[in-house]
Amino acid sequence: KQVPFFWVGSGGLARELATAEKIIASQPTEVTAPASKRGPILTVVGSASAVSDRQCAALLKGSQMRMLEIPPEVLTAGPLHPDWMKHTAFANESMQAGCDLIVKIERSSEVNGVSAQLSQQLARLIEPSLGLAGGLIATGGETARALAVVAGLQALQVIGEVGPGINVLLA
Repeated sequence: KQVPFFWVGSGGLARELATAEKIIASQPTEVTAPASKRGPILTVVGSASAVSDRQCAALLKGSQMRMLEIPPEVLTAGPLHPDWMKHTAFANESMQAGCDLIVKIERSSEVNGVSAQLSQQLARLIEPSLGLAGGLIATGGETARALAVVAGLQALQVIGEVGPGINVLLA
């Protein structure tokens, strides 16, 4: 399962990429997108910051995007949680219908930040939807790495920068 574009806007990604085994890097340049697979955009928000919440609200405002918020307890329990399949099905059905989708971890008083475990479980939950995406936007270094692992990405190539710190990577 490979996703043609992997968009990341996270300072935390640098640490995650540094530990990856096979990274192909080049100097960021103006983005000229190569021919890509058509499909909806999947946005996965692993960051628990207020900035990410405002960005999600801005994306949703006046758009046709769908939103899927996953409670942390579903991710902690994993596939054995009774709601796991419901969330997986919603993501998959949304993507199959051609709808752009935002998936994020629901904010709760128990979760101040997003752990590597929650990010890995989030990536596992939406794994069936990854192959349907025409593009992928990820926030949070842990989340970006978890998605790359679940998608089976062998290498990432920096092909440009859409803004300071917001790289466009080609798988």
